[in-house]
Amino acid sequence: MTDPTYALGRSDDEYARLTEQANFLRPLTERFFRKAGIAPGMKVLDVGSGVGDVAFLLAELVGLDGEVVGVDMDGAALEMARKRAEQLKLRNVEFLVGDIRTAALPGPFDAAVGRLVLLYCADPVAALARIATHVRPKGIVAFQEMELNEAGARATFGDSLLGKVARLSVERSRRLESASTCPASSAKRT
Repeated sequence: MTDPTYALGRSDDEYARLTEQANFLRPLTERFFRKAGIAPGMKVLDVGSGVGDVAFLLAELVGLDGEVVGVDMDGAALEMARKRAEQLKLRNVEFLVGDIRTAALPGPFDAAVGRLVLLYCADPVAALARIATHVRPKGIVAFQEMELNEAGARATFGDSLLGKVARLSVERSRRLESASTCPASSAKRT
């Protein structure tokens, strides 16, 4: 099974878009991670780190006594993340290039987290199982993912034009959906 191609590409414009998206999602992500149990002093694995926005949020949450290790397959994005971490004077963050399913990591971790990454895995269940092997017993695995369904689109957008577009997108996605599916935002202790 092959992972889906990242349709938005890898460019400076895309990295800028990801940062804008991160700024928009930050309050939701912060609340999600706090509720999942991310706390000062933890060692956290950030899966699909990209240009580093989730890792930077985690660095704040774990504090100076904590540690964040970000992993991504996009070396150019991680180089940008390293430069940004340096500009922010973050000393508790490091970034590693690799595929989370095969990379050798400096674990165990107290938690493994990610935001909007499992949808790019051909088999998200297998990916989560592999990620969980890097987390200590009773640790945290928390992934903030998107789920589109007709009921959610109707509840969120009603009968507006955006609601109609969302419902059409859901229907189209349903037709294109492969056998693998990802759960919505979820946090689980391993």
